[in-house]
Amino acid sequence: MEDFARYEAKNLEDINTEYSEFGGIVVGKDFYFSSARNTSRKKYHWDEQPFLDIYKAKVVGDAIKNAVLLEGDVNTKFHEGNVAITSDGKRMYFDRNDYLNGKFKKNEEGINQINLYYTEWVDGAWKGVYSLPFNSSEYSSGHPALSPNGNDLYFVSDMPGGKGGSDIYRVSIDKGGNVGTPQRLDDNINTEGKEVFPYIDSNGDLYFSSDGQQGLGGLDGFYAEVNGNGFGNPVNLGKGANSESDDFAFIYDASTKTGFMSSNRKGGQGADDIYTIRAIEPPCEVDMDISVVNEYTNEPIFGARLDLYDTLENRLSTKSTGESGHGNLLAECDKEHIVQAFMRGFESNALVVEASPNGKLSKTIALRPIEAIIVDDKVELNPILFDYDKHNIKPQAAFELDKLIEIMKKYPNMKIVVESHTDTRGKAEYNRNLSEKRAQSTVQYVISQGIDASRISGKGYGLDDPAVDCGSNCTEADHQNNRRSEFNIIER
Repeated sequence: MEDFARYEAKNLEDINTEYSEFGGIVVGKDFYFSSARNTSRKKYHWDEQPFLDIYKAKVVGDAIKNAVLLEGDVNTKFHEGNVAITSDGKRMYFDRNDYLNGKFKKNEEGINQINLYYTEWVDGAWKGVYSLPFNSSEYSSGHPALSPNGNDLYFVSDMPGGKGGSDIYRVSIDKGGNVGTPQRLDDNINTEGKEVFPYIDSNGDLYFSSDGQQGLGGLDGFYAEVNGNGFGNPVNLGKGANSESDDFAFIYDASTKTGFMSSNRKGGQGADDIYTIRAIEPPCEVDMDISVVNEYTNEPIFGARLDLYDTLENRLSTKSTGESGHGNLLAECDKEHIVQAFMRGFESNALVVEASPNGKLSKTIALRPIEAIIVDDKVELNPILFDYDKHNIKPQAAFELDKLIEIMKKYPNMKIVVESHTDTRGKAEYNRNLSEKRAQSTVQYVISQGIDASRISGKGYGLDDPAVDCGSNCTEADHQNNRRSEFNIIER
C-alpha cells in the first residue's frame, strides 16, 4: 500500500437496510455479508435487532444486487456472520453463537459465547457444520480470515492469555484440514484494547480494526505489512476510511485499489452499513531523508525507528534507519508533520517538519545515550503536560514516559517516585485530588509497559510548589507548565 493512499467511502445502497449489514467479501461473482434484516427472526436483546444471518448477493459490473438468505446448513435461529472461503470454494469458515447439533451452550455465568465453524460445498450447497477444535464455552472466537495460500486462519478471540479485550490469533491448517495450536500475534498488533476483523490481502499484508491503537475515534482501520512470520508496526488508514465512529471489516485489493469496509458512521442507512472504498492518491508528496546520529559522537545510528505523525498525533508511517543512519519518509505536501526517532539505549527525540512543497528535504535527529536523562537524583524528561482539569496520558506524554521506562529497564534496581502538580487555578483540595489522579495515571502507564509496581509510586501535590510562581497573573503557558510531573530517584 502506498504511504499516502487516502480513501473515498461510498455507501452500498443496494445492499444496506435500516438494520445492520457488515463484513462483505467477494468470492468470484458472489458477495457474502452479514445482516440483521430478517424481521421474522427473534430480536437480540442487546441491540433490539433480529439475529444475524449470512446473505449472498451477485456482483453485477460495479454494482452488488439481489441479496438472498444463504441456503444450506449454515444459518440458524441464532447469530451467524463473518465469512472466509477457501480459494477453491470448497470450505467456508464462519462464526456463530455456541450452537451445534441443536445444543445451545452457556458458561457458568450463563453467557453464550461466539465460536468458529466450517461447512463444505457439496453437490451445489453448503452442507454440514463442524466445530473448530479450539472452540470453548468459556470464551469467544470469531471473525475468520484466510491467508492467500489457505494455510493459516486468522481470527479474533478473548481466550485466556490474551493482552486486551480481544486479540488477533493465527492458527495453521494443513491440506488435510488438521488444525494446529492458535498463536497470538505480536504486541505491536495486539493492544490492551480490542483488535477485531482481521483480513489478509493477496500480498500477505494485514488489515484490522482496533480501539487500542492511536486513532480518530471508536474502532479504526489499520494496515500492517507482512514482515517474516509477523507484521510491521500498524499504520492508521486515515480519514475517509476512518471516522469518529466505528470503522471495521476492511477488505482491500491492492491491485485495483478498491475494497469494502463497514461502519456505523453518520449518514448511513442502518445501525451498521457496508461501504465500498477507493484509494485516492495525494496531489503531491515530500521525500524526507532523516538522518539519526549519536548527539555526543555524531556517529550514525543503525536500526533506529522513525515514526511519522500528523499534527493530530495520528501515526502515518514507520521506517527504520539503514547502516548509514538514514531513513526515508514520504509526507503530504504543504502540511506540517512530526518525526519521532527511537533507539534502545538512547533517549528518544522528535522534530517538527514545516510544511513544504513537493520535492526532497533532509533533516537530522540527534539522540543522547539514555543515561543523559539522569541528573543528580532525578530523571529529567520534557514536561509531562496535562490538559486543564484532565488526568489522562496524552500521546506526547507517553512519548516522554517511554524514556523513563527505557532507563528503568536498563537499571533494574532503580525505584522512582512521581510527583504531580496542578496549576494554581481552583480550590486546593480539588487540585490535590486531581494531581493525585495524574500521579496515579502516570504510575499506571509505566506499570502497563512492564515495570514492576514495586519500583514506582506517585504522590499529588496539588497547587503547592508551582514551577512558575505567577500568582494571579498567570498566562495559559504558565498554567500548562505548572501542570507537570517530576521523577525522583529514591533507589538505584
